[in-house]
Amino acid sequence: MPQQTIGPHQAVTIPDAVQVNITLTAGPTATVTAQQNAHSHQYHLTQTAPANTIHTDEAGPIVVSMGAEFGNPQVLVSW
Repeated sequence: MPQQTIGPHQAVTIPDAVQVNITLTAGPTATVTAQQNAHSHQYHLTQTAPANTIHTDEAGPIVVSMGAEFGNPQVLVSW
């Protein structure tokens, strides 16, 4: 399973996937945005709820990104 860790102001582009797992590995909280085609959704990760799964039924690349964040959080993205 491919994976990449992203931090503030970073993104990873996944060519095509049905399921993408995101897990907070460092920092207090992180807000991650997943964008595919014209649709985007935000996921808020915390120490008490550190993981989530992005499901998609569309074709095309998915961009998973993080904006400015306090505490230098790190999120493991796997697909």
